[in-house]
Amino acid sequence: MQSQAALHASHNDMKAPAIPRRGEWTSAALDLLPKDGHLNEVIDGELHVFPPPDESHDRVVWNLLLQLLPFASQLCFAAKVRPEPLEFSKRRYVLPDLILLPNPVFGPGPYELVVEVASPYTRRIDSLAKRELYQHERVWQYWIVDPQRRELLVWRPNASAPEIVRDVFTWHASIRRDPLRLDLNAVFSPQDAHAVAISRRDLFPRAEIVGEGAPTAGAVWTLALLDAIRPDGCRYESVDGRLLISPPQPIVSAQERALIDLRTVLDESADDTGTTVVMGPVNIEFSSTCRLIPDFVAYPVAPATRTRTQRQTRTAPCLIVEVVSRTSNPEYLRAKRELCQRVGVTEYWTVDLEAREVQRWRPESPKPEVARATLRWVPVPGRRGAVFDLQQFFRLVLDR
Repeated sequence: MQSQAALHASHNDMKAPAIPRRGEWTSAALDLLPKDGHLNEVIDGELHVFPPPDESHDRVVWNLLLQLLPFASQLCFAAKVRPEPLEFSKRRYVLPDLILLPNPVFGPGPYELVVEVASPYTRRIDSLAKRELYQHERVWQYWIVDPQRRELLVWRPNASAPEIVRDVFTWHASIRRDPLRLDLNAVFSPQDAHAVAISRRDLFPRAEIVGEGAPTAGAVWTLALLDAIRPDGCRYESVDGRLLISPPQPIVSAQERALIDLRTVLDESADDTGTTVVMGPVNIEFSSTCRLIPDFVAYPVAPATRTRTQRQTRTAPCLIVEVVSRTSNPEYLRAKRELCQRVGVTEYWTVDLEAREVQRWRPESPKPEVARATLRWVPVPGRRGAVFDLQQFFRLVLDR
C-alpha cells in the first residue's frame, strides 16, 4: 500500500496548474490556455487574448508583404510574417503581423520594422501597450495599418505622436538606400496582389478548429481564466468553455443611444412589470465555464443590495437583452441564446437596430417571436405588465 505521504504527493500532482495572477503572466504560462485558434500575448506580465485573424486581415498583411519584399531584398533584410513570435523576455511575448530584421547570415541586429494590422479588438492595445513596448525595445519603426480607417500610423523612436498616412508613404530605412514608395490603396485593396511563386493561402493557412473559439478536448475557458485577461474594452464571455470575444462599441453610436433609451423605457415600466433592471455590462455566471455579459438584465425581485458585478443567484433572470449591430457575431448570439434557454432564463431578446425588430426567445421556443410594431411584456404573473411602442423607439434611436 502507498504511504500517506505518497498519496498526498500523488494528489498534488493531479491538481490543475495554478493560474497566474494579473501582472504575473509569462510566455510559459500560455500553455495553460486552450489551443482554440485565439492569439495569446503577454505584455509586461499582463495577458491579452484576441480572436483569430480573418481573411480580410490576412489579405492586408499579404498585400503589404509583397510591396516590402523587393525593398527588403535590396537591403539584405529578412521579412517574417505571423505567427512568428517576438519574445523580448518571459514577460514580453507578442505576435506581430509582420517584422523586418537584418538577415541572420550577416549577424544579429535590431528589428528594423514591426507591423500590426489593427482591428476593433486590437486597436487600443496596438496604439498604447504595444507602441510603448516596441519603443522600449528600440524597434527602428513601428507601423499600425488600420484597414477600417484606411490609414497608416508610423511611429519612430522617441516620437510623441505618429505620422498619419492615407495615400502614399515614402519610407527611408535605417540603412541609406533608395526609399520604398508604399501604395496604401494597393494594401487595402479587396483583391489579393499577385505573386507567381506563392499564394496568400499558402502563407496563411486557415486554422483547423471546430468553430471559431471552440474548446479542444483539453483545457477550456473558465471564469478564472477570463478574469486573468487584462481589460481592454472588449467583452470576454464563455459558453460551456468556449471563448466569445466582442469588440468595444464606439462611444457615440446608434447602439449606445439604443442602450440609453431602452434603459429609460424599462425603468419607467418597472412598477407595472414588477422587475428591477440592471444595465450592462454586467457579469451573469451560470457555472464555472459559463459567463455572459449582456446589455441588460431584469429580475422579478428588487433586492436593495444587488450590484452590477454581483454573481448569479439561484433565481434566474426573467429577461436578458442584447442590442445587436453589424459587428455582432451571429454564431455567438446563437450560443448565448441557447445557453439562456437551457438554464431557464424566462425571455431572451435581441434588439436588431438594422432590421428595426426585436426577436424574443423563451426556453421552449424553437423559433423566435418577432416584434416590429409593439411588444407586450408580462414577466411577473398578476402584474399589469408593459406594452412597448417599438416603432417610436427605433425612430427616436435611428432617425434623430
